[in-house]
Amino acid sequence: MRLSRVIPLVMAIILAATLSSALVSPSQASSPASAHQAMKPRHDLQAAGTEVGNTNHFVVVGHITTYPKVFLFRKIGHGRYLLYRKIKTNGQGDFRTRIFQHGNDRTCFKVGAPETETYKQTVIPVGCIFTT
Repeated sequence: MRLSRVIPLVMAIILAATLSSALVSPSQASSPASAHQAMKPRHDLQAAGTEVGNTNHFVVVGHITTYPKVFLFRKIGHGRYLLYRKIKTNGQGDFRTRIFQHGNDRTCFKVGAPETETYKQTVIPVGCIFTT
């Protein structure tokens, strides 16, 4: 290609790249509140779902020191997660609660802690109960 064709092509690419960032709407621009939100650490939430021995009884056990309670969410089949139970922690931040399968449907659970002034919302999966 001739040099006379290359220079306008390079200028067009540079112009397109700079104009696309200049035309971002204010709603897409990052605000100081969202930047502050990103800087918050997560809660120190740890949880797991286990079967008690081989008894077909299931529990969720975990630990959190940054909030006095956790929220247990349940999803039945292909539905969405809904609040199932609020669980208070003991003085050391430990919690334990029994969970049940809904009929013969696949039942999945998550544990979460809400957003506070110092921590952002934290949700972790616990596991699913299903019949084979």
